[in-house]
Amino acid sequence: MSVGDRTFQIDIIVNKDTRLLRACEVKRGFGHHDNDKCRQVLRGVICIQALQNSYGKQRGLDVQKAFSHMIFYYP
Repeated sequence: MSVGDRTFQIDIIVNKDTRLLRACEVKRGFGHHDNDKCRQVLRGVICIQALQNSYGKQRGLDVQKAFSHMIFYYP
């Protein structure tokens, strides 16, 4: 997904039965990031949330609802 000169690397999961579009961004480190990184991640998730419906429709998907998620994990 691209916005201007920024490209978001996300995983998108579509359930055709429920017409849900979910975008998940996965970050390693259990959420321990500096403030600048946290703001950058949050800004990305908000942008993705705002653009998902139109992105899905451009791809020919019948999207009823769209959700954006951030997943932090500790390996």
